[in-house]
Amino acid sequence: EAVGPVVGRRLRFGPKAAEDKAECASHDRESNVMHQPHRTAPALSPRAAAAVLVALVVAYLVPGLIGHEPWKADEPYTFGVVYHMLRTGDWVVPTVGGIPFVEKPPLYYWVSWATAAIASPFLPLHDGARIASALFVVASLAATAWAARLCWGEGVALPAVVLFVAT
Repeated sequence: EAVGPVVGRRLRFGPKAAEDKAECASHDRESNVMHQPHRTAPALSPRAAAAVLVALVVAYLVPGLIGHEPWKADEPYTFGVVYHMLRTGDWVVPTVGGIPFVEKPPLYYWVSWATAAIASPFLPLHDGARIASALFVVASLAATAWAARLCWGEGVALPAVVLFVAT
């Protein structure tokens, strides 16, 4: 054969020859001597894993929620709607500058109005209104965990939530 006996023997399909088995056994012994068994960290309990996940989510959410002026282009008119709702008590139709603002559904504005009203003693209006985003993230994480548990059973809620947060 043109490719040589060793290469031809390794490319052959089917049961291995006795010398191939001996070579594999020799390699396995050498590998075991050179590489000690890997140590693995003890697995976290479900409560500890959940606590770590909660800490990561809080560390991810809090810096973007409070302690800064409006960043994005959508935030000024969102806060305008919330400010109008707080000032006038008219929360049925979102309004910006006296003009009805019906481009988006009002649920987010209503929740922002409620969180801003609750947090107004200790947070500025825009920070209190942003807490609504955290509530919707927590609701999304809970729904993801519930759906994962429903579809794939126990033990998959945590990985599903981690994947949700990481994307």
